[in-house]
Amino acid sequence: MKSLVKVSLAALALAFAVSSHAAEKELIVATDTAFVPFEFKQGDKYVGFDIDLWDAIAKKLDLKYTLKPMDFSGIIPALQTKNVDLALAGITITDERKKAVDFSDGYYNSGLLVMVKANNNDIKGEADLAGKVLAVKSGTGSVDYAKANIKPKTCANSRISTMRIWS
Repeated sequence: MKSLVKVSLAALALAFAVSSHAAEKELIVATDTAFVPFEFKQGDKYVGFDIDLWDAIAKKLDLKYTLKPMDFSGIIPALQTKNVDLALAGITITDERKKAVDFSDGYYNSGLLVMVKANNNDIKGEADLAGKVLAVKSGTGSVDYAKANIKPKTCANSRISTMRIWS
C-alpha cells in the first residue's frame, strides 16, 4: 500500500510540474526503451510501467505528448538542452544528477544484479566476481557502483578504442 501511495504522489508531483507548460504545446517525453519492465518496445508499441504511469497522468490532465526514444546516456543532456520536456526512465537519483535536472519523488527502489551464463554456478555473490570482467551500461547506476567499489583496469580493444574493466 505504501508503494502505491508513493507512486501516486510522485505521479501527481510530476503531473503538476508539467501541466502549466503542457497547455502550450505537445510535450516531448524522452525514454530509453531498453529497460524492461519499465520502458520497452513490444512490436511497434512502447510499453512498461513508466509508460503506463505517464499515459495515465497525461489522460487525467488532458496532455498531449510524443515519446522520443533515445539511449539512456542522452536523456539528461536532452533535458538540459531542452530538446525534451521530461523523461521516463529508471534513473537512479544521485546528488550529482540532482544538480543537473529536477526529479519527482522516487517511486521504485531498484537494486543491482549480475547476469552470468546459465551454466555458471561459480558466481553466487559479489566476492565471486574478483578477477572477472564486469560490463555495465554507460550512464547508469551500475557504472556509479563499479567506480565506487571496484578497482578498474584500462585496456585496448580492436573494436573499442578504450574501455575500463572492473575486476
